[in-house]
Amino acid sequence: MDTTANNPNPLLIHAEFNQFIRYCSLIILCTLGSLQTVMATRIHTPAHFSWSISGRILEKSGSPVPFATVNLLTADYKQVQAALADSAGRFSFSVFAKGNYVIRVSMIGYDSTVVKLSITDSTNITVPDIILRSVATELHGITITSKKPVVTQHADGITYDLQSDPDAKANSLFDMLRKVPYISIDGNNNILLKGSTGYRVFINGRPSGLVERNPQDVLKSIPASTIKSIEVITNPPAKYDAEGMAGIINIVTLKQTMGGYQGSVNTYWKGPGAGPGVGGSFALKEGKFGISVFTGGNLNNIPELTGSSLRTSNTHNTDTLQQHSLSKSDSRSGYVGLELSYEVDSLSLLTAQFNTNGNHRSDNRNMNTIERDDSNPGQSYDFLSDKTYSGNGMDAAINYQLGFKKDKNENLTLSYRYMQYGNDLNSMNTFDNAVNFTQPDYNQRNVERFREHTAQLDFTKPFGKVVMDIGSKAIFRNNNSNFENLLKSDDGTYVLDPLSSNSYNNNQNVFSFYNSYYYRTKKWEIKAGGRAEQTVINGDFSSGKSSVRQRYLNVVPTVVIGRNINSTTNLKLSYAIRIQRPAIPQLNPFVDRSVPGIVSSGNPSLRPVISSAWALSFLKRGKGVFGIDLGYLSFNKVINQTYTYDEAEDLVILQYLNSGKGKIYKANIYFNYPIAKWWTLALNSDLRYVNFEAINGHQTVQSDGALAYVNLANNFSLANNWKINTNISASTAGPSGIQTNINGYFFYSLGFSKSLLKDKLTISATATNLSSTYRNTEQKINGIGFSQRDLNQVYYRNFTVSLNYRFGKLNSEIKKNRKGINNDDLVK
Repeated sequence: MDTTANNPNPLLIHAEFNQFIRYCSLIILCTLGSLQTVMATRIHTPAHFSWSISGRILEKSGSPVPFATVNLLTADYKQVQAALADSAGRFSFSVFAKGNYVIRVSMIGYDSTVVKLSITDSTNITVPDIILRSVATELHGITITSKKPVVTQHADGITYDLQSDPDAKANSLFDMLRKVPYISIDGNNNILLKGSTGYRVFINGRPSGLVERNPQDVLKSIPASTIKSIEVITNPPAKYDAEGMAGIINIVTLKQTMGGYQGSVNTYWKGPGAGPGVGGSFALKEGKFGISVFTGGNLNNIPELTGSSLRTSNTHNTDTLQQHSLSKSDSRSGYVGLELSYEVDSLSLLTAQFNTNGNHRSDNRNMNTIERDDSNPGQSYDFLSDKTYSGNGMDAAINYQLGFKKDKNENLTLSYRYMQYGNDLNSMNTFDNAVNFTQPDYNQRNVERFREHTAQLDFTKPFGKVVMDIGSKAIFRNNNSNFENLLKSDDGTYVLDPLSSNSYNNNQNVFSFYNSYYYRTKKWEIKAGGRAEQTVINGDFSSGKSSVRQRYLNVVPTVVIGRNINSTTNLKLSYAIRIQRPAIPQLNPFVDRSVPGIVSSGNPSLRPVISSAWALSFLKRGKGVFGIDLGYLSFNKVINQTYTYDEAEDLVILQYLNSGKGKIYKANIYFNYPIAKWWTLALNSDLRYVNFEAINGHQTVQSDGALAYVNLANNFSLANNWKINTNISASTAGPSGIQTNINGYFFYSLGFSKSLLKDKLTISATATNLSSTYRNTEQKINGIGFSQRDLNQVYYRNFTVSLNYRFGKLNSEIKKNRKGINNDDLVK
């Protein structure tokens, strides 16, 4: 790290980057060689290389059948192409080899029809009108039920199908996460993936500004009925950034439609304090153009709740600090997500995304503080804090995918993405009834802005049974924070305090290359690859001489080996090295003295955390699904926020250090089983033992213990489209950090739902924790020189009423590019 200059020398950066370029030269040469071979194939294709096949699809009456699915197959029924008839029933294909073919036409409400044809010369073929026979009268009074599996496994993780879970019609997306394998909710409502907060949340396979800043609040406002599935990527392949200890949670929205439209609307009220809200989704496809939208918003009004804190020093003088508070908050939020797709031709696809969101929250807190000291007179004061938070986020991306005639699985993708978000804080803080306490009233303001540009190139090419992925990416990030602390003077005016105010600007650039290979047979599935990432960080401050200069290269491998023991049983072994870069607030050396009795700061010398992860997974499918995942993770140079008591200054000091190491042994067990036709039982659990150790000053701090999370869900399907669901969740107490512990919790809910209008309208009601109005969340801090116990009250009993309506038809889904930008290298 170079701290000799405030402005980086471009020549120096170029020289440092040469080492990285030399390392990646082999990958670049492989990419260029592959592209040269492929483009040569495209350029030297003979002049007459295709034949046109076209036709119409009609009903028996002669009326066209719009938007039917048309598949072109070889004579032995292997898929060649698929198309969608237009609004007049017309379709067309271009084929590149003579021979015998089969056209298969299917449409909901009609019998499937097969037509055989042969291409023997250079003449284009017009297929005689294909007549589909309606089966509506034959199906009168008959109900066809097809039950999709709720959980499926793939090489990178699992997929939880929300549309196969009846609870999704009556709950928020956040509530449904309790049932998803590998995901758990702790006592403070934090979302954990494999017991860790080190993960990313994607929407439709890409990072989104909707969940960059406050994913927990946004997920609580999204109706689960608007979501197709949740993918948990526990073994991110090399195409994903190396950041993220635990993996990726990918939320897939409903956007399936093949001609025409489909949508859903959900309104709900959850009280006290978490409603009302509304959400919806809409998808439309006409010809080559497709669009999907999901949107929503909610209001939250949290009534007054209590809190308390007790801090006791264990140094020479016994010092205690007691705090009691009353707090309440009001907030509102909204979001809109948009995806566009345009099929330029049979080989080219253009897609785009746009997401935007905003939120505003007001917090009011009234706190009484009493401090007693054996050697000094005690002090006390009342503290009133009025804070307003406002934020907004936006991201936009465009992707161009180019296919190749020789192999439909070969493609080249170019992507660009821009993202920004901002957070504004304004805090008015007043002291009253002060005894032996002289700190003046103060105001805090913080304006934070984040901007990111990303360019990416991905190339996929099959070689027989092996599929190669290779690509590169460049990310350019800028984050700035303008923090002001204004102290009230004797004349009543507020004056800027330069010791607790600063302006910070941070630039982080990440250049990466990856190469991976995928091999699959009936029995085996192997995915292996590597990724190299060069990180360049420059940070500067408006006051003082502090600066941040970091350059580091990380090379990380990933390997997944899967074995199909039989048609229903799978075993999978995986290994990966992951990294976690320090976040910008952790690097900022600004010292925050705004909270009485506490000072906190970042550390510009922090380095990334490196972890090694092993996992062995077993999945058994049959009448139900049973899975177990055993894992081991080890960390070095863990970033910890340490707590130390300064007896001379009577201060608690919070600082980030890079001196820890740790181990986690874990087991995830889940199953979903239909006990009877009307009763399904599901279990999701997370069991782990953690052991961490860090050096804080001259002392060694250790934390170890076992933690367990279990969710048990029952779904009962009754007569006349009535459904009952119950959920029971429990979590044990245990360590939440090297010096912190949280208490456990017990959660339960009972819900009813009724489907009407041929399952298009669902009315539901849910009651949660009827026996307890409140729950106290408890955190214990075992700091150097002191101990502290914090209790905060949250509403636990609540009631939810929701109304969900679906409309439109579904046949197949809007096309999307196979690759796209996935900036998963920053973990919040």
